Amino acid sequence: MLARMNSTSLFPASDGKRSAFGADRLARIAELEGSHFWFAGRRALVRRLLERHVERRAASALDVGCGTGSFLPILEQYADTVVGIDPFGGENPRIIAGAAERLPFEEASFDLAVALDVLEHVDDRAAVGELSRVVRPGGWVVVTVPALPGLWSERDALASHRRRYRRSELVTLFESGGFAVAETAYYQFLLFPLVLVSRALGRVYPRTAKLEEQPSDRVNGFLRRVSELEVQLGTRIPWPLGSTLAVAARRKPA
Repeated sequence: MLARMNSTSLFPASDGKRSAFGADRLARIAELEGSHFWFAGRRALVRRLLERHVERRAASALDVGCGTGSFLPILEQYADTVVGIDPFGGENPRIIAGAAERLPFEEASFDLAVALDVLEHVDDRAAVGELSRVVRPGGWVVVTVPALPGLWSERDALASHRRRYRRSELVTLFESGGFAVAETAYYQFLLFPLVLVSRALGRVYPRTAKLEEQPSDRVNGFLRRVSELEVQLGTRIPWPLGSTLAVAARRKPA
């Protein structure tokens, strides 16, 4: 998440948290975020959830675990002021160095927050508690996480994941943290057979598991179209499973 096709690393593990991320890997992820089919589909999914549930433009939005900051320009379409936070900080003046479990903001500072493939790397209860603290009552959060514990493989370990989530677990996590869950959505249902093959091969041949691979341009283009089509169809079809799970939740009144 190189130019050659590798079925054990076709799907990026995540662009998540940086304990296992050096500068070279962050630079590689920055290259891939704009074109890799998985990131393109995830962007489309998050956009869909924002457009469906966020009724009006937010005054302020936060991207927790923003990494390279690639999603900040998209958030600007939904909020007047946008801030990112990530353990590595970075040269972008809008990105603050900090941790999801200890957000350096006052209570009720934001109308909107996203955390894209973050919770699986951290103390998720603490992170959701911090989201509940800094998001105003009535504000929204949109979160993505790796789904289905049965998909666990060496690539999760390489990406420093602590867990993969069942839908019921994610809903309970947010409802117990002060949110009302409005929607959950799986991503990568149409490509799920490829996900299964990728994960199975990663278990059988763990030394071949890699994180930052991208298929050829032709294959990547095809998979991108499939991924974005799936997101479009997801407005009418509740996909029963996928390798990624998203949630849109609203902060309950205090």
